[in-house]
Amino acid sequence: MKRQSLVLAGLVILLVVGFLYIISGPDTSQQGRVDRDHKRDVARFLPQNSLDISMAMGLITQDPPTMLNPPAAQPPLLLYPPSAETLANMCGV
Repeated sequence: MKRQSLVLAGLVILLVVGFLYIISGPDTSQQGRVDRDHKRDVARFLPQNSLDISMAMGLITQDPPTMLNPPAAQPPLLLYPPSAETLANMCGV
């Protein structure tokens, strides 16, 4: 009988703790998510460690990308309409 009452008391305590966790647990509302996302975005722009601010102020630069194996040079493409000289050359005149 005493063991049964201890088990029942343990279950009641677990239910109370679970209910309290649900009530006071992490904020899952839409406003809470917006607040967390806003804090994360604002934390990106600390002047001490922000690449975005440093790039905007010109403190750091990035070289443009270069191809390590560029393609071979191709003859220029024919533009439409071709010039009168190119058209005469193509027609064999």
